[in-house]
Amino acid sequence: MSQMRGLVVLSLLGLVLLPTACTPVVAELKAARHPRAEGLHEQLSQSIRSFGFSHGIRSVREDEREIDTIFVAIPLDSLKRQHITLHHMLFNVARLCARPEFAKIAVRIELNAGDESDRSYMRGIVAPIVAEARNVQVVSQRDASNDLVITISNAVPKPAAGD
Repeated sequence: MSQMRGLVVLSLLGLVLLPTACTPVVAELKAARHPRAEGLHEQLSQSIRSFGFSHGIRSVREDEREIDTIFVAIPLDSLKRQHITLHHMLFNVARLCARPEFAKIAVRIELNAGDESDRSYMRGIVAPIVAEARNVQVVSQRDASNDLVITISNAVPKPAAGD
């Protein structure tokens, strides 16, 4: 019985100490992400969702780069009728990407649609807003799917020597 009590006490002690042992690792991982890139990524995601558009996110970490790609499917009806929510979502995405605090983050906005007039409509909203932002590139491409693809990439800070 006393062995059982000892095991229970050790188990509970392990559960209490485990979070404190992991804290430095979690803090290190969070510090490795560029805070501005994470802020842009989160703001874009919230904005897209707030206008009723679903989206997917793919993150890749390779060597000294972080690449986050946000995929937004645009319903054909919204695009053809140029719904106001689509206009506002595109406007807000462009506005966020062009903000001065994100100037050191490379952003590529791809506007994909099968129809030239649809691509021109989207480009007409996005391009003027990001025209002064040197870090933002806007590309419109002929594609069978109607979507918006935002790629955010930046260099990961190297750990200091001895870390």
